[in-house]
Amino acid sequence: MRVPVAVSLAALIAVCKEPVAPLNTEFSVRPGGRVRIRETGAYVVFTRVAEDSRCPAGVQCMRAGNAVVELLLIAHGDTARIELGTARGSQETISGDYIVRLGGLGPLPSTSPIEQSAYIASVTVQRRD
Repeated sequence: MRVPVAVSLAALIAVCKEPVAPLNTEFSVRPGGRVRIRETGAYVVFTRVAEDSRCPAGVQCMRAGNAVVELLLIAHGDTARIELGTARGSQETISGDYIVRLGGLGPLPSTSPIEQSAYIASVTVQRRD
């Protein structure tokens, strides 16, 4: 079967533009996005924000609330589902050979709902000692 040159070229360009981040360096990813971790070949995929009860901007709240980010860590042929929160104590987890940390989630809530596509997570991956 012959593959049209335009299709092959489009696939090559898509691979070349793949987001890549080094270990131990914070990177940003949006829902549906994935980032390859350079030294490992592992991928982090941001699937969705499962919960967002953070205090809206400009409002005084009794507590800060929490947002839960669902990620996939794909490494060594295995896929691990990870949930990380913005609240203290839920910001990092160990999965296989890696520590995955949520550095933040934007935007802050307002009085109107946030669309999933508007979220952006800051994530760091490091090797487990």
